[in-house]
Amino acid sequence: MNQVPFSGRLLRPFVNRRGWMGTAIFVGVLLMLWLPRGMGLDRFVTVDEPRWLMRSGNFYQALAKGDFNGTFQREHPGVTITWAGTAGYLWRFPGYFKIAPGQLVNLTEFHYVLKQYNKAPLSILAAGRIFVVLGIVAASGLAFIYAAHLFSLLPAILAFLIIAFDPFLIALSRLLHLDGLVSALMFLSLL
Repeated sequence: MNQVPFSGRLLRPFVNRRGWMGTAIFVGVLLMLWLPRGMGLDRFVTVDEPRWLMRSGNFYQALAKGDFNGTFQREHPGVTITWAGTAGYLWRFPGYFKIAPGQLVNLTEFHYVLKQYNKAPLSILAAGRIFVVLGIVAASGLAFIYAAHLFSLLPAILAFLIIAFDPFLIALSRLLHLDGLVSALMFLSLL
């Protein structure tokens, strides 16, 4: 029996049956999901995000130093967000783990550390948000493929038009916060 990798088995009927049109539809859905979420991520800050940025910095520092007990930041499923925030640090401030004075819990102290090194918290936050949006788009893209297999193409397209342009979902999925990513992963798991 010819063994096809899992992702190949999932995508092959979708693309083969529809040819280039299936690929174009899939890319269109990904763009629909990305555009309202991925633009202007450096223009605002919500009340919870500075804490998540600080926790991501603590997580990054603990990982870089091999202190795996220090990677624990909170008792809820926020590890996906701290990974996204860590990717933002790697992009915008890769040397953070060397200069941070340990696991920070005070936002004032955290902002003081960043200010000492002329790093704008908003640029690191926006970088982390980009990785959150990428995760949500990837999970939602896979969910679209499953939905197209389960319900056929037209209902899947209509459903994902609603998902892509729902203001509440757009707002939650533009933040360095766990709600948007957790909901996208739960939706993928459901399908």
